[in-house]
Amino acid sequence: MKVIHVATLAASLPFLRGHIAFLRRSKAEVVSITSPDDALIQFGKELGIPVHAVEMKRKFSPLSDLVSLFRLWLYFSLQKPDVVHAHTPKAGLLAMIAARFAGVPVRIFQIHGLPYLSNPSWSATLLKLATWLSCQSATRVWSVSQSNADSVVQDSICPPEQIRVIANGSIGGVDAEGKFKPDRRIDHDNFTVLFIGRLANDKGIHELHQAWKLVRSSLPNARLLMAGEVDSRDGLKQTVLSDLGNEPGIELLGWVDNTVPLYSEADLVVLPSYREGLSTVLLEAAAMGLPSVASDVPGCCDVVENGITGTLIPPRNYKALANTILMYANNRQLARMHGDNGRQMVLRKYRPEPIWKETFDQYIHLCNDSRYRAGAQSRIKRCEDLLIASILLTSLAPLILVAAIAVRLKLGNPILFEQARPGRNGKEFTIYKFRTMSSAINNEGAPLPDGERLGWLGALLRRSSIDELPELWNVLRGEMSLVGPRPLLTKYTPYFSEEEKLRFFVRPGITGWAQIHGRNYSPWNERLANDVWYVNNWSLFLDIKILILTIGRVFAQTGVAVDANTVLPDLNQERSQLLASHNNSFHSEVERH
Repeated sequence: MKVIHVATLAASLPFLRGHIAFLRRSKAEVVSITSPDDALIQFGKELGIPVHAVEMKRKFSPLSDLVSLFRLWLYFSLQKPDVVHAHTPKAGLLAMIAARFAGVPVRIFQIHGLPYLSNPSWSATLLKLATWLSCQSATRVWSVSQSNADSVVQDSICPPEQIRVIANGSIGGVDAEGKFKPDRRIDHDNFTVLFIGRLANDKGIHELHQAWKLVRSSLPNARLLMAGEVDSRDGLKQTVLSDLGNEPGIELLGWVDNTVPLYSEADLVVLPSYREGLSTVLLEAAAMGLPSVASDVPGCCDVVENGITGTLIPPRNYKALANTILMYANNRQLARMHGDNGRQMVLRKYRPEPIWKETFDQYIHLCNDSRYRAGAQSRIKRCEDLLIASILLTSLAPLILVAAIAVRLKLGNPILFEQARPGRNGKEFTIYKFRTMSSAINNEGAPLPDGERLGWLGALLRRSSIDELPELWNVLRGEMSLVGPRPLLTKYTPYFSEEEKLRFFVRPGITGWAQIHGRNYSPWNERLANDVWYVNNWSLFLDIKILILTIGRVFAQTGVAVDANTVLPDLNQERSQLLASHNNSFHSEVERH
């Protein structure tokens, strides 16, 4: 698998370092593209990957953008990658359009923030249009936070079925067990507040300046450390910078490569930003056991659990910012508790390895899905389904007729059992099976348990799999395939993991990989894992193998539980209990801290 990462500037690449290293360990071929920069060349040398420079201006520049678009298209056409994964607004727009015209099968546009949320109305319209074009040109859109994903859906920029958040969000999590550990904290007497980020209007610098004046009037010895470069594009007035530099207690540190000593020295981290993607600073602060005060805006509200790991305040409200800083300064016990809770949250939700793994798995799944949808084999599979289903319906017509008559005489009407099930892409369809249970009820009018309503006829139909024969009609209608993951109950869908939802990439089947590996007697996790394996490894040869083995299983009647409820609990019940147990364990852990 060949993956090309595209970003406007090389300064974005360090956020991808762990992810790219994981891809390399997984035997994927990786290329990085940014605007020309010595940092790009150095990044390639450090990770042992090829790099390619294409000039991409951050501002709208029609002629330059057309040249960049052509150069990207030419490079993609020659390299023929499986995946183009684009980051940042300008690179996202140019790379997605170029990759689409180059015929790249998997095109991922990753949203790291929404600049239009904090720009003037005329500029916001242009930025919205650019984001919309990027989404339209992509096969999938990923967001680093759920709040940003919700925003683009609400603003009709991207349809909900096209966008997703990998794991719990962020581009690569935070190394809370290595680099960012609270045992490196430095004790001191003065209450120290830390801000890390661009010195820009949309980072809430004006509000922070005004709030700090109020804080210093109550805490004359308080310190504010500000690490970050001035954003020349943002229009932050030089007078503001001068005022910050002259303000008592404020230390302007400029760009800082290693921020760990700053976190170690701080008591509180503040981020009064107008918008974020998913704040890495807030994650790092939580990993270091520090509470945070942040604006209640997209990208911040995903990280700060209000009143648990920190405090969310209304955006552009310097008084609320000042009051909250003072609250933590006057209540160190609360600050420590929120910091401890934040670290537990990061360890639970933002470890890097699961994020890297899920990203890599998604690459594989999307590549397989694109081949399934677009490849000649998928058309052959559909022809195979139509041919074999037609032959089976014709040749088995006498058996189907006998079964229908038996059901009518023994169980009455209706002869067929009909139920809504989720199919390909999660779209519901009506599955048809022979009815196997009577309509017997108890004295209160409720149906008797399944085992008591399942007579000898129903047991025979299930053991022989004759009850499944009407599903051949679903195959002819294009709702099912002969081979694929079995269509499970609709109520199970919310309980699937993101990986298990890959079953919806293909049509559900009458039989499948899980059915020849234990069938009703396999635990849920194993059964669903077998379905995912099938999606990732699908081929016509595999389908033929499954069909042949299924015939043997049917005649041997192995792996069949006549009453499946006696073997396994419902998936929703099993996973609800596991979730409740996990939550109870977590709350107990929080209480101990």
